[in-house]
Amino acid sequence: MGKHLINKAGYSVFWLFIIGGLYLSSRYNYLLFHSLIEFFSITVSVTIFFITWNTRKIISNGYLVFIGIAYLFIGGIDLLHALSYKGMNIFTDYDYYANQLWIGGRFMESISLFAGIFFAKKKELKHPHLTILGFSAATILLFASIFIWKNFPVCFVEGLGQTEFKIISEYIICGILAAGIGALVYRRKKFDENIFLLLLFSLVFTIAAELFFTVYTDNYGFTNLIGHYFKLLSFYLIYRAIIKTGLSEPYRLLFRELKQSETRFRELSDLLPISVFETDVSGRIVYYNKSLEEMFRLYAASHPQELRIQDLIKAGDTEILSMMREKRIQGLESEAAMDINTKIPALISSTPIMDDDIISGIRGLIIDISRQKEQEKLLKESNRDLEQFAYAVSHDLKAPLHTMSGFLGLIGENQRKSGKG
Repeated sequence: MGKHLINKAGYSVFWLFIIGGLYLSSRYNYLLFHSLIEFFSITVSVTIFFITWNTRKIISNGYLVFIGIAYLFIGGIDLLHALSYKGMNIFTDYDYYANQLWIGGRFMESISLFAGIFFAKKKELKHPHLTILGFSAATILLFASIFIWKNFPVCFVEGLGQTEFKIISEYIICGILAAGIGALVYRRKKFDENIFLLLLFSLVFTIAAELFFTVYTDNYGFTNLIGHYFKLLSFYLIYRAIIKTGLSEPYRLLFRELKQSETRFRELSDLLPISVFETDVSGRIVYYNKSLEEMFRLYAASHPQELRIQDLIKAGDTEILSMMREKRIQGLESEAAMDINTKIPALISSTPIMDDDIISGIRGLIIDISRQKEQEKLLKESNRDLEQFAYAVSHDLKAPLHTMSGFLGLIGENQRKSGKG
């Protein structure tokens, strides 16, 4: 809890520092403020794209991948918007390309945020390359309309301020974003609760930014400054949603699944009546289950040193250890040391642990076959007793049987003689 509060306080201090620094830069030179905030937004846009593009296989929501691609092109439009701002002296044939690019970029952003909701029900964006192609075509057409054909409507007039087209466009953009909020709320079950809130507030801040951009009369005015602050916040929230969904959540889920798998493996191995072990390449035991732990206890009582697998198998049997390192062993009969004076018969099965074609250890089983050996011994003794009994019986019955055979022979002979007489 304390750590969480410290992290939140750290974030608050960071954002106060950023916002304060940007405000001071605006007091010194508004063009510097505008350039800083736009380039920050552009960096966030490009970062959003690279994260979504490289994690598109594990982001289980097509909406986030769609808008991640969209923000690459939105960032590109914003880059030209920043470079074409009056005072940058890059585009000298017309002073207000920046306002036209702004409207073009915001239309693309609002339509993307709204249209992307329809991909929310999909676990992945089916055709990301076609999506990039579509955004590329739209961006090229926008640039051609502004810089080549010059048929994009005028958005700002020196001395008069924003044109009617720009103001109406800002309201249309707000309407599209409001529709995006409605669609997002409708599809909210497709999002994690935290992701939903991040996206929702991002849309709200984007609308707030657009509303401030409808009332300024000076590209360097205070309302323009506030609008850029809201834009920065909206971009940051989208970034947080992408980071949380594309990186934090998948890795949290991955590590949780790994932890569950490890726990499941340990619980199952502890239930086994056979000993399970893993060693490093030197034979030092690095993992063992409860069955082998019992053996450890007995052995460790007289051998307090660090245990190795060669300590538990037949003493001095380096041949077995070499075999375990080099190849898979199945049911090799040997002995396992219970204590300094006691060894038990055991079956050993093992396989080398490979790490990039290099043996890094041994994984295997030790099965106590003492009971089987006792049963084999008893069976051999029973067989031996049975053989002795059979021999004795056959010997003792041999003489009576011979006598009876002779007697029966005499009877038969007498009957034949009687018949002839």
